[in-house]
Amino acid sequence: MTNSPNSSANNEVWWTEGSWTGVVTPRAVMILPPSVPQDLTERLWRLLRSEEASLTRALDELVMGMGGRLGAIPDFVLAVSAPEDVFHVALRGAPQMEVDGKALDASAVTTWFETTVTAPNSVIVSAPDGAGQVRRPAVDAVVSTGHLVLRGSEKSSGTPSPAVHRRRGPVTPTTMTLTRLVLTTPPLLPAPPEPPLLP
Repeated sequence: MTNSPNSSANNEVWWTEGSWTGVVTPRAVMILPPSVPQDLTERLWRLLRSEEASLTRALDELVMGMGGRLGAIPDFVLAVSAPEDVFHVALRGAPQMEVDGKALDASAVTTWFETTVTAPNSVIVSAPDGAGQVRRPAVDAVVSTGHLVLRGSEKSSGTPSPAVHRRRGPVTPTTMTLTRLVLTTPPLLPAPPEPPLLP
């Protein structure tokens, strides 16, 4: 995918806190319930930030990661960007997706609803149990969220959008490991001589 000004890979994603898991990469966004195992979430994050990212591969990873049974897959929303400002979208169950003010409803679908969206002005994803009030930018992260704004809403509301810089090269989700901790103690100074005893 090229990084031209019209490429959807250049979009900032704005998120607010919630109980669902948001997978955000320069190529895609996905929202999953907290019941999805963390290792599967991390595999999806790595896949969706790679050159092989696609709707089909992400859905394969989700289905197989949940045991290979369609009946076992969780509710989700997935949007993968493509050249020419195209989004390939799939959603299932309770989460909501709104494109240019029109809601996409998958609550009555047996497997998932799938469509393609071209050059949208506004794309919003919401978890069913609500979200907080503070909105933050993200480009490449795994976050606890209830609301994702892929484009449109920030600029139309007049809220300033700070610059977000993409990190290149290998990164890991929000987990840090302390590998070594070294404490040093300054050397003790010699004690001063005791004063002579007076007769």
